[in-house]
Amino acid sequence: MNKTYYFVRLLARLLDLLTVGLCLLIIKSVNPDFNGNPLVWYLVYNFLTILLNGQTLGKYSFTLKTKSNSKGFNRIVTLLIREVLILLLLPILAINLLFVARIPLHDRISRTKVVRNEP
Repeated sequence: MNKTYYFVRLLARLLDLLTVGLCLLIIKSVNPDFNGNPLVWYLVYNFLTILLNGQTLGKYSFTLKTKSNSKGFNRIVTLLIREVLILLLLPILAINLLFVARIPLHDRISRTKVVRNEP
């Protein structure tokens, strides 16, 4: 894996963050009493979109897809663990991506991989 690949993954994450942030701003403008935690909504967004088709809006935009070897309920648990790990280990992941590993720590632990989605 080269640094460009990690940069593309980072751009996809940033696009996902912007998507969730924009949705929350719209909800807040319609319902001022709404008090949703952005991190929780980001986790829900990532988990549900990856569960449904392996791609978030950001991953779709950059033709990336999350693959898991697990099937059925194990796949659901694996993808949920992966998304929670990303949030919990963010500082470690940044160092891991920039300096150390070919395969990011959260992908190794959850046994998932992000691949180019060929048309």
